[in-house]
Amino acid sequence: MLAIVLKSYGRILFAILASLLFGAVRVSWQNSDLRIVQAYYNRSIIISGIVTNSPENKEKDLRFAIETISFNYSTNTVKSQVYVMLPTGADYNFTRSDRVVLKGILKEGFGAYAGFLYRPQLLSIHKPDPPDFA
Repeated sequence: MLAIVLKSYGRILFAILASLLFGAVRVSWQNSDLRIVQAYYNRSIIISGIVTNSPENKEKDLRFAIETISFNYSTNTVKSQVYVMLPTGADYNFTRSDRVVLKGILKEGFGAYAGFLYRPQLLSIHKPDPPDFA
């Protein structure tokens, strides 16, 4: 009987320790991505990323977020989100899941966003193949 109780406690203890270890690794990974983004704060950059949701068309700007970002044409990507507000005036033809390349000054983010792109300029749009039908 005692062996069964000890075996059960051992499994529970193992599950708790495994969860704590997994959580610590995940937080460490996210923090390293955030530190990479923070290194570009207040600098003029070229950033590319995938549009996460359908852009929201406001009176003065088009608002959207990009994720899986890379800086200055690098092939290394960072799993963080950057918020973008493109000024209206041009006919932007992109949707969710398109990869966009933008130029602007990266500022400190807010909420869930690691950064905010100040005075962005749209340089190019790359449609996925196959397209996102959702």
